[in-house]
Amino acid sequence: GDHAANLRLCGRLCEQAAAAGARLLCLPECFSFIGVKAEETLAQAEPLAGPRMAEFQALARAHDLWLSLGGFHEAAETDAADGAVRRVHNAHVVVSAAGEITDVYRKVHLFDVAIPGGAVLQESRTTAPGAAAVVADCAGLGLRLGLTTCYDVRFPELYTELARRGADLILVPSAFTVPTGLSLSLSL
Repeated sequence: GDHAANLRLCGRLCEQAAAAGARLLCLPECFSFIGVKAEETLAQAEPLAGPRMAEFQALARAHDLWLSLGGFHEAAETDAADGAVRRVHNAHVVVSAAGEITDVYRKVHLFDVAIPGGAVLQESRTTAPGAAAVVADCAGLGLRLGLTTCYDVRFPELYTELARRGADLILVPSAFTVPTGLSLSLSL
């Protein structure tokens, strides 16, 4: 949950990628932070126009680098009375080398599972699902990127739709859990 430390690490990764001649850097799901409790995620969520996203847009500009930000916790639903965030979107955001947000995919398939004898994970409790497949037309890269996130990998119809829409490359940023990671990685 340490956003400042994660921002410093992402800054170093941007610097290294740019120095190596990369034009696109793909960061994982929950790249900015991952909370231990759902309340932490809700407390740290921001709109895309907020200061945290602005920091990553500045990194893209500073390093002339496109960014795939896999899993930004975008404030989706707020309480009318107190303004507190009630649900987020797990947003896969593409930022151009000019620092502009070009495309946003909001994770459609949420991860709800009860591990026998273990934890119950219910992403839908704090996350609002997205509604549409997104292909990012990254003209500056000469690529059309199909955007997905983690558990989406279990739903081939999404990938069929991205291919139908002309995706050259499909990105799947993920923060797998240890018990479920192996089974999901086999799908890849």
